[in-house]
Amino acid sequence: MKTDIEYVDAAARAQLASQALDLHLATYVYKDPAKNGVGPQLGYILEDAPDAVFSGTDHVNLYAYTSAVLAAVQEQQAEIRRLQAKVDELEKSCAR
Repeated sequence: MKTDIEYVDAAARAQLASQALDLHLATYVYKDPAKNGVGPQLGYILEDAPDAVFSGTDHVNLYAYTSAVLAAVQEQQAEIRRLQAKVDELEKSCAR
């Protein structure tokens, strides 16, 4: 179903994670009442992240946004593993 598949490397994943983590979340009300649904909306303002891969000119690419958030989770998980390895090493050295 897909062609030209290229997996994201570590550097690109870090960049995607940074874009997602740097967003400032906001609540807002659309000027057009038909877009509001129930209550204020939650998200980010496109103009705050114009260069983010998931920011379009008039809407967010939700699939790309979700993938960038996943990249952030993957980066954080890698950091947790690194930190856990350091903790394990320190515990071993203290137990001697």
